[in-house]
Amino acid sequence: MSKTTKDWIIDTLENLVDVDLKKFKSKLCDRPDEPKIRKGAIQNADYVDLADKLVSTYTENGAVNVTIEVLESIGLKQEAADLRNGTKTSSGGVGAPKPASGPGFMKDGEDSSNGTSSSTALCSNSGEHVVDKHRAALIQRVSQVEPILDALLASKILNHEMYSKILAESTSQSKMRLLLSGPMVSCGIRGKDELWRILKKQEPYMTVDLEGE
Repeated sequence: MSKTTKDWIIDTLENLVDVDLKKFKSKLCDRPDEPKIRKGAIQNADYVDLADKLVSTYTENGAVNVTIEVLESIGLKQEAADLRNGTKTSSGGVGAPKPASGPGFMKDGEDSSNGTSSSTALCSNSGEHVVDKHRAALIQRVSQVEPILDALLASKILNHEMYSKILAESTSQSKMRLLLSGPMVSCGIRGKDELWRILKKQEPYMTVDLEGE
Protein backbone atom coordinates (compact mmCIF):
# COMPACT_ATOMS: atom_id res chain seq x y z
CA MET A 1 0.00 0.00 0.00
CA SER A 2 1.38 3.39 -0.98
CA LYS A 3 2.00 5.95 1.70
CA THR A 4 -0.33 8.87 2.06
CA THR A 5 0.84 12.45 2.28
CA LYS A 6 0.27 12.42 6.03
CA ASP A 7 2.28 9.20 6.33
CA TRP A 8 5.25 10.96 4.76
CA ILE A 9 4.90 13.87 7.17
CA ILE A 10 4.61 11.50 10.16
CA ASP A 11 7.72 9.56 9.07
CA THR A 12 9.68 12.78 8.60
CA LEU A 13 8.75 14.11 12.04
CA GLU A 14 9.36 10.72 13.69
CA ASN A 15 12.94 10.72 12.42
CA LEU A 16 13.75 14.08 14.01
CA VAL A 17 15.78 14.01 17.21
CA ASP A 18 14.14 15.65 20.22
CA VAL A 19 16.03 18.92 19.91
CA ASP A 20 15.12 19.27 16.22
CA LEU A 21 11.47 18.44 16.90
CA LYS A 22 11.46 21.17 19.55
CA LYS A 23 12.98 23.63 17.08
CA PHE A 24 10.40 22.59 14.47
CA LYS A 25 7.49 23.29 16.82
CA SER A 26 8.92 26.66 17.84
CA LYS A 27 9.54 27.80 14.26
CA LEU A 28 6.12 26.53 13.15
CA CYS A 29 4.38 28.66 15.76
CA ASP A 30 6.48 31.68 14.80
CA ARG A 31 5.36 31.63 11.15
CA PRO A 32 3.91 35.05 10.27
CA ASP A 33 1.44 33.71 7.71
CA GLU A 34 -2.12 32.68 8.47
CA PRO A 35 -3.44 30.30 9.60
CA LYS A 36 -1.25 30.14 12.68
CA ILE A 37 -0.77 27.29 15.14
CA ARG A 38 -0.61 28.26 18.82
CA LYS A 39 2.25 26.94 20.94
CA GLY A 40 -0.17 25.56 23.50
CA ALA A 41 -1.82 23.40 20.85
CA ILE A 42 1.36 21.44 20.04
CA GLN A 43 3.65 21.93 23.03
CA ASN A 44 3.19 18.36 24.26
CA ALA A 45 2.27 16.81 20.90
CA ASP A 46 4.19 13.80 19.62
CA TYR A 47 5.03 13.44 15.93
CA VAL A 48 1.67 11.81 15.10
CA ASP A 49 -0.36 14.50 16.86
CA LEU A 50 1.79 17.19 15.25
CA ALA A 51 1.18 15.75 11.78
CA ASP A 52 -2.57 15.63 12.49
CA LYS A 53 -2.50 19.29 13.52
CA LEU A 54 -0.58 20.29 10.40
CA VAL A 55 -3.03 18.53 8.09
CA SER A 56 -6.15 19.79 9.89
CA THR A 57 -4.83 23.36 9.79
CA TYR A 58 -3.34 23.54 6.29
CA THR A 59 -4.91 20.58 4.38
CA GLU A 60 -2.63 17.78 3.17
CA ASN A 61 -1.01 19.68 0.29
CA GLY A 62 -0.54 22.77 2.40
CA ALA A 63 0.86 20.76 5.32
CA VAL A 64 3.61 19.36 3.10
CA ASN A 65 4.62 22.84 1.93
CA VAL A 66 4.62 24.23 5.47
CA THR A 67 6.58 21.24 6.83
CA ILE A 68 9.22 21.63 4.11
CA GLU A 69 9.41 25.38 4.74
CA VAL A 70 9.94 24.92 8.49
CA LEU A 71 12.47 22.10 8.05
CA GLU A 72 14.54 24.27 5.74
CA SER A 73 14.32 27.23 8.11
CA ILE A 74 15.89 25.18 10.94
CA GLY A 75 18.66 23.86 8.69
CA LEU A 76 17.23 20.39 7.96
CA LYS A 77 17.52 20.72 4.19
CA GLN A 78 18.07 17.01 3.53
CA GLU A 79 14.95 16.06 5.48
CA ALA A 80 13.03 18.74 3.56
CA ALA A 81 14.31 17.41 0.23
CA ASP A 82 13.40 13.83 1.17
CA LEU A 83 9.86 14.88 2.07
CA ARG A 84 9.50 16.92 -1.13
CA ASN A 85 10.69 14.02 -3.28
CA GLY A 86 8.58 11.48 -1.41
CA THR A 87 5.35 13.38 -1.85
CA LYS A 88 5.75 14.39 -5.48
CA THR A 89 2.56 13.63 -7.38
CA SER A 90 4.00 13.85 -10.86
CA SER A 91 5.34 10.29 -10.97
CA GLY A 92 2.26 8.69 -9.42
CA GLY A 93 4.53 6.06 -7.90
CA VAL A 94 4.92 4.65 -4.40
CA GLY A 95 4.92 7.39 -1.83
CA ALA A 96 3.02 9.85 -3.98
CA PRO A 97 -0.44 10.87 -2.81
CA LYS A 98 -3.24 10.17 -5.24
CA PRO A 99 -4.52 13.33 -6.91
CA ALA A 100 -8.13 14.18 -6.25
CA SER A 101 -10.60 13.54 -9.03
CA GLY A 102 -14.18 14.27 -9.89
CA PRO A 103 -16.21 17.50 -9.98
CA GLY A 104 -14.39 20.49 -8.49
CA PHE A 105 -10.94 18.89 -8.55
CA MET A 106 -8.00 19.28 -10.91
CA LYS A 107 -4.90 17.26 -11.45
CA ASP A 108 -1.72 19.21 -10.80
CA GLY A 109 -1.02 21.53 -13.70
CA GLU A 110 -4.24 20.72 -15.53
CA ASP A 111 -6.95 23.13 -16.58
CA SER A 112 -10.38 21.79 -15.74
CA SER A 113 -12.00 23.20 -18.87
CA ASN A 114 -10.00 21.21 -21.42
CA GLY A 115 -7.44 19.11 -19.53
CA THR A 116 -4.50 21.12 -20.82
CA SER A 117 -1.57 22.38 -18.85
CA SER A 118 -2.33 25.65 -17.08
CA SER A 119 0.38 26.22 -14.47
CA THR A 120 2.94 27.38 -17.02
CA ALA A 121 0.49 29.78 -18.62
CA LEU A 122 -0.40 31.24 -15.22
CA CYS A 123 3.21 32.10 -14.40
CA SER A 124 5.25 34.89 -15.96
CA ASN A 125 8.74 34.44 -17.37
CA SER A 126 10.10 35.29 -13.94
CA GLY A 127 8.02 32.51 -12.38
CA GLU A 128 5.56 34.86 -10.68
CA HIS A 129 2.04 33.44 -10.55
CA VAL A 130 -0.81 35.58 -11.89
CA VAL A 131 -2.46 35.50 -8.43
CA ASP A 132 0.69 36.93 -6.84
CA LYS A 133 1.17 39.47 -9.63
CA HIS A 134 -2.34 40.88 -9.17
CA ARG A 135 -2.63 40.41 -5.40
CA ALA A 136 -3.37 44.07 -4.65
CA ALA A 137 -5.98 44.29 -7.41
CA LEU A 138 -7.70 41.10 -6.26
CA ILE A 139 -7.96 42.43 -2.72
CA GLN A 140 -9.56 45.65 -3.91
CA ARG A 141 -11.71 44.43 -6.80
CA VAL A 142 -13.22 41.09 -5.73
CA SER A 143 -16.50 41.92 -3.99
CA GLN A 144 -18.27 38.55 -3.79
CA VAL A 145 -15.83 36.46 -1.79
CA GLU A 146 -18.26 33.92 -0.34
CA PRO A 147 -18.88 31.94 -3.59
CA ILE A 148 -15.12 31.76 -4.10
CA LEU A 149 -14.64 30.36 -0.61
CA ASP A 150 -17.43 27.82 -1.22
CA ALA A 151 -15.68 26.59 -4.35
CA LEU A 152 -12.29 26.39 -2.62
CA LEU A 153 -13.84 24.43 0.24
CA ALA A 154 -15.44 22.00 -2.21
CA SER A 155 -12.06 21.54 -3.91
CA LYS A 156 -10.42 20.89 -0.52
CA ILE A 157 -8.07 23.83 -1.00
CA LEU A 158 -9.62 25.28 2.17
CA ASN A 159 -10.49 23.34 5.31
CA HIS A 160 -13.58 24.17 7.36
CA GLU A 161 -11.63 25.96 10.09
CA MET A 162 -9.98 28.39 7.68
CA TYR A 163 -13.20 28.77 5.69
CA SER A 164 -15.04 29.93 8.83
CA LYS A 165 -12.17 32.20 9.87
CA ILE A 166 -12.17 34.02 6.53
CA LEU A 167 -15.96 34.32 6.49
CA ALA A 168 -15.82 35.99 9.90
CA GLU A 169 -13.86 38.93 8.47
CA SER A 170 -16.04 42.04 8.15
CA THR A 171 -15.12 43.27 4.65
CA SER A 172 -14.46 41.69 1.27
CA GLN A 173 -10.98 43.26 1.29
CA SER A 174 -10.05 41.67 4.62
CA LYS A 175 -11.46 38.33 3.45
CA MET A 176 -9.34 38.37 0.30
CA ARG A 177 -6.28 39.60 2.18
CA LEU A 178 -6.50 36.68 4.64
CA LEU A 179 -7.15 34.19 1.83
CA LEU A 180 -4.13 35.35 -0.15
CA SER A 181 -1.76 35.65 2.81
CA GLY A 182 -2.64 32.29 4.38
CA PRO A 183 -4.11 29.38 2.39
CA MET A 184 -2.82 30.52 -0.99
CA VAL A 185 0.71 30.64 0.38
CA SER A 186 0.39 27.21 2.00
CA CYS A 187 -1.24 25.48 -0.98
CA GLY A 188 1.33 26.60 -3.51
CA ILE A 189 0.83 26.66 -7.28
CA ARG A 190 -2.03 24.17 -7.36
CA GLY A 191 -4.09 26.24 -4.95
CA LYS A 192 -3.39 29.42 -6.91
CA ASP A 193 -4.29 27.70 -10.19
CA GLU A 194 -7.59 26.61 -8.70
CA LEU A 195 -8.31 30.08 -7.31
CA TRP A 196 -7.67 31.69 -10.71
CA ARG A 197 -9.92 29.11 -12.41
CA ILE A 198 -12.71 29.99 -9.96
CA LEU A 199 -12.13 33.73 -10.45
CA LYS A 200 -12.34 33.35 -14.23
CA LYS A 201 -15.75 31.76 -13.78
CA GLN A 202 -17.03 34.16 -11.10
CA GLU A 203 -15.35 37.39 -12.26
CA PRO A 204 -14.74 36.92 -16.01
CA TYR A 205 -14.47 40.60 -16.92
CA MET A 206 -12.06 41.35 -14.12
CA THR A 207 -9.75 38.43 -14.94
CA VAL A 208 -9.71 39.33 -18.66
CA ASP A 209 -8.81 42.88 -17.71
CA LEU A 210 -6.00 41.76 -15.41
CA GLU A 211 -4.61 39.26 -17.91
CA GLY A 212 -4.42 42.08 -20.44
CA GLU A 213 -2.16 44.18 -18.23
